[in-house]
Amino acid sequence: LYYGELKYEDWTYSDYFSYIGTDFNWDIPDDLSLMGHGDDIYSEVISMAVDEYDVPAFDNMVFAYEGSGGRYLSIQTTRNANTAMNYLTDTNLVLSKVNDNDAVIIGNEQSWRCYMLFNGAAYTITGDNITTEELGQLLCSIIK
Repeated sequence: LYYGELKYEDWTYSDYFSYIGTDFNWDIPDDLSLMGHGDDIYSEVISMAVDEYDVPAFDNMVFAYEGSGGRYLSIQTTRNANTAMNYLTDTNLVLSKVNDNDAVIIGNEQSWRCYMLFNGAAYTITGDNITTEELGQLLCSIIK
């Protein structure tokens, strides 16, 4: 939590992706479309509340995709690892490996959720009617 004075700055998503440590070059199934964004997400401007060191007070972003037949995918990114760590350290859950990186995947092809950390960023990925192969390709595209 930050209790100091915050200021608002205009960031492009390119600035955000650089801060988060990803390039947004994720392998998304071709039939899914990004919701709520234009054709060039890198140039879109967002208002970020930042502290005196230009660090965002809240850096959580959700990128949602939808397709026909109830197909849905969302990728939530943040540098706050608390939620992902709760799942990754839960001894009742099974860890999966994605390019030698730990991940927890809960559910099946009808509905699943994945938690993982990579390059200092935490990812919560949710899918409905996304195949195991599509999930694997997506996760490998994030963890390069």
